[in-house]
Amino acid sequence: MKKEEILILEREDLFEEKQDKSIVLIDFTDFKISTKAMQVNGIILFIDENGKTKILQNRYGNKGNIKF
Repeated sequence: MKKEEILILEREDLFEEKQDKSIVLIDFTDFKISTKAMQVNGIILFIDENGKTKILQNRYGNKGNIKF
């Protein structure tokens, strides 16, 4: 079992000019968050108003191995 810090981002966390960007094209450079948040949280999710979700960061990858 692993306990992990998860950061959940929403549309309101995007820069104003990126608010209408498609979820497929969204990446870290579109958000008003610090790089510290990316270092501290092992998992960062974007959840859209319609419930669609995009994983922006998963420190454990798809096989459960830690990636640095």
